[in-house]
Amino acid sequence: MNMQENQNYNSLEDLEKSNEITDAIKSQILNAVEKELRKNPNTKSISLDIKSLINVNDDKTKVSVKGAFVLAFVDNLAELDLNNSEFRVLMYILKIMEYGNLVNLSQKIVCDALSLDKSKVSRAFRSLEKKDILVKKEGHLFVNSNICCKGLAHKMTQEKRDNLISCRKENDTIKNMYQ
Repeated sequence: MNMQENQNYNSLEDLEKSNEITDAIKSQILNAVEKELRKNPNTKSISLDIKSLINVNDDKTKVSVKGAFVLAFVDNLAELDLNNSEFRVLMYILKIMEYGNLVNLSQKIVCDALSLDKSKVSRAFRSLEKKDILVKKEGHLFVNSNICCKGLAHKMTQEKRDNLISCRKENDTIKNMYQ
């Protein structure tokens, strides 16, 4: 937010016209105004320090993420009912999967990385596929994008965005998380 120092706004409309307000900020401002009105119901004007209500990044410090991450849909994750092996395999897959949710690794790599025997990893993969957590499409394996996604769609190639769309699956446990 590039709100000018000591900028004065005579009304919410003026602030809104400045294109420096989001719905969340507007809500915070309205709550502060209502609080002041409850304290002083006969007041004719209210002065608020907007910077104290919102987080203004004055020093323009950029925040970046250093480690691997995914965007997870916690409502669906909470309902997966995974055993320990399935959970460990899924977490490793999420760490390694490519942008667009493509899983490009062998079960042997998972066995070695997690020190699990081949049969446990094989059962975990089959179970994750049966539960629609892992999705096979056109000879490739993907993580269901209703569970999580790796990368921001607007920064991906069209092919990777298409992968995210094509690997969405729903069932009784996994709900559609997109509009």
